[in-house]
Amino acid sequence: MLFQNQHSHLVKKLTALSLFFILSLAVWLVVARLNKTVLRGHHGSITSLVFSSDDKILLSGALDGEIRMWDLEEMAELKVLRGHNDSVNAIALSPDRKTIASVSDDTTVKLWDVDGKRLKMSIENSGLRARSVAFCNAGKMLAVGATNGLINLFDVATGAEADTLDGHEDVVSSLDAVPGGKVLLSGSFDGTVVVWDVLRRRQFQVVSFSENVWGVKCSPDGKTMAILTSGGFVTILEIKTKKKIVQFSRYFFSTEMAFSIDNRLVATVGFDKTVDLWSTENWKHIWTFECSSEAGALAFSNDCKTLAVGLNNCSIELFSCSKFGD
Repeated sequence: MLFQNQHSHLVKKLTALSLFFILSLAVWLVVARLNKTVLRGHHGSITSLVFSSDDKILLSGALDGEIRMWDLEEMAELKVLRGHNDSVNAIALSPDRKTIASVSDDTTVKLWDVDGKRLKMSIENSGLRARSVAFCNAGKMLAVGATNGLINLFDVATGAEADTLDGHEDVVSSLDAVPGGKVLLSGSFDGTVVVWDVLRRRQFQVVSFSENVWGVKCSPDGKTMAILTSGGFVTILEIKTKKKIVQFSRYFFSTEMAFSIDNRLVATVGFDKTVDLWSTENWKHIWTFECSSEAGALAFSNDCKTLAVGLNNCSIELFSCSKFGD
């Protein structure tokens, strides 16, 4: 009887250990498959993400009014940049990768020293709330998209207002410079995308949609632009001809998009908590990542091995996407 009790107890222990091993292995396999890292620290939805030139630092702006710098080697918070009194709606990195520009509902534009991790300059945006920002003219000029439809241009060195681009009738929701910085793309809630000659302060062309334009991004080769509209569609157009190349549609509409630096991938994210990857070679869907919340920000690392996703639950999820660049 004693032997039977000991044997039964041993079997139960082995069964429990086996079950624990199987469950642990299953969890490990899921984590390995996703290869996802989570960064937490913000207290508001993430609005914008930018990688440093060496991919060692990730910068994030959020509705909590803060910009956080993340050490991606230690996967830890490095520094919190405070200065805005309201939500940080967008951030942009200068071409030389030394300065971060941020815009806010507090009507200020701030320039931050990336290496020094400090505020360099605060600029008043004519009392206007801003929703978008981009460096242009080789980083010498800063374009700021306001809620009244105007784009204010500032001299980065002095902070002085240089000019205003007037071409939209509603919120300038998105700005992006074509490589080289002489051409600027702007998207607006008025349903238009304007291609600007920044130096001559004039419009090259206007593309109209029947829906609000939520975002516009230029491809790294400067030939195409991705346009996100409020219906959830992402449309790829040739910049020079306005010719439509493809339109991505999803069951749950997209809220943000990004090109990989090598121009091989486009990422889109939607309200269904998924991120989709599309190949620019044939514009086919190739992969889906699952997030823990709805997302509002996307950024590829410069080596194209990591995709950062800024979520509405205040966290940032990092996904490995190196196998998709081969």
